[in-house]
Amino acid sequence: MLTLFLLLQGTGLPVRAAGTENTPSPETGTVPVPSPEPEEEGSAGWPSAPYIHAPAAILVEMESGAVLYGKNIHERHFPASITKLLTALIAYENLGLEDTITPTDETFEGLPWDSSMAGFEKENAYTVKDVLYGLMVSSGNEAANMLAEKTAGSKKKFPKLMNERAQELGCRDSHFSNAHGIHDPDHYTSAYDMAQIARAYFSYEDLSRIACTSTYTAASVGKKPKEIEIYSKNKLLQGKIGLEGLVGSKTGYTDMARETLTTCAEQDGMKLICVVMRDEPDNHYTDTVNLLKYGFENFRKVDISSIKTDVISTEERFLTEGGDLMGSSMAPLTLRSGCFVVIPSDGSESLITAGVADKNEYVNIRSTLKKPTEGQIKEETKEETGKKKKKKAEKENEEEKEENTGEEQTEEEEKETEKILGAVRYLYGVNVVGYADVVYLPGSVSQTGSGETEKNGIIHAGRSGSFYIFLPGFLIGISVLTLIAIIILMTRAHKQYLTRMSSRIKQGPGENTGKPPVRKVRKGQSSGRSGKRQE
Repeated sequence: MLTLFLLLQGTGLPVRAAGTENTPSPETGTVPVPSPEPEEEGSAGWPSAPYIHAPAAILVEMESGAVLYGKNIHERHFPASITKLLTALIAYENLGLEDTITPTDETFEGLPWDSSMAGFEKENAYTVKDVLYGLMVSSGNEAANMLAEKTAGSKKKFPKLMNERAQELGCRDSHFSNAHGIHDPDHYTSAYDMAQIARAYFSYEDLSRIACTSTYTAASVGKKPKEIEIYSKNKLLQGKIGLEGLVGSKTGYTDMARETLTTCAEQDGMKLICVVMRDEPDNHYTDTVNLLKYGFENFRKVDISSIKTDVISTEERFLTEGGDLMGSSMAPLTLRSGCFVVIPSDGSESLITAGVADKNEYVNIRSTLKKPTEGQIKEETKEETGKKKKKKAEKENEEEKEENTGEEQTEEEEKETEKILGAVRYLYGVNVVGYADVVYLPGSVSQTGSGETEKNGIIHAGRSGSFYIFLPGFLIGISVLTLIAIIILMTRAHKQYLTRMSSRIKQGPGENTGKPPVRKVRKGQSSGRSGKRQE
């Protein structure tokens, strides 16, 4: 029962490191269950990585969370403007794209005169969508404050939402104190934490589109909209530095943080996220491109369904071979389908091992998302931008889309009824290459029939010898066995009764006269009534 006990421990969320140090250096022991960092020169067949200038960097596969390269991934550094990935994520999940925001004096309060601005003006209203573009494309600090005020009520309350959302995503080394990333000694994160934030951010099609835009025209809302031309200084977005399959990118810089860069790219169905911190000018681009190239050229995805492990079996059955007592019964515990691990391209799947993941080690990023990931933003011409000529038609299209996706949402809700009991961690050598959720499949006891699509379990024995019991089916099975036992006992008692009656009938007419039959006494045997007359 050890495997079941470990799985039932749940998937509790890790808590960020405590304390508000004046420097972003981590304290010993503040990071629970640190993720193993792959060896830079590789071990057990792990590909050798290129030289990286940045003192802290990470390369992860977006879906599995597998760390393909890591260098000081839990070391704290100042993030600068890559903070805006988290700001945009929270605003997008809590606001409507067509909601409007009007900047105030408080919006611009505390912003250095030479800090990056998108160009939004006081007393003019702008849609959340345009402000998100201003935030991510031109890295507008006033745009960050606008979204913070709209989401939390004030920019001072917004950091609480940031730290809560970061904790939900499994961030371990972070503390955020503002929405824009302007230097604050109490505002820090790590390459690992930024990768988890980026995994959530790039799960949304709309946010990915925004982060891959180099120029955009925003406009104020009103009868006479005023247009704002927004440009990005990111060389990856400008095309000055080539990167195949670019999904999105966000730069950051302050004197204390130096160059920071978070980038997502996709090739051959595999999305990789790279984060470099405290790098130097242009090295942050070189390191990012080299790491992404290293990942795409040296790794491949493997479906977990092709991996045989002893942690949990979805194939073996107990009391289900041949004539199943309760119909066709499947295991009540199973691995969520569609999960992948990432291993070296020339690596053997036989080297993959598995074990139960620690509850503080793994967070399913997709399970924390607050909105559907499908995109709502449509391409617009420059003339249409800001004028909203088709606003009514677009609203009708959105309503129609919500109706069409109703069934899909229902299916998603049904999937949510599957309780996640834990996770399986996959290793290739000493490197963690992915995770898979262990889910409990709810439902009643399966009925006798074809049973090919039944998923209800009675009792299941995995290869490790652990037993998994589906309580309703187990109780019904026990009841049936008890009923059979009662029937057998009653049958035996009835036979014994008939045997006694038959023997009495064969003893003669003594029973008919009302006199008891005379008991024969063998020679030499006492009758037990010596000296008394027998009647």
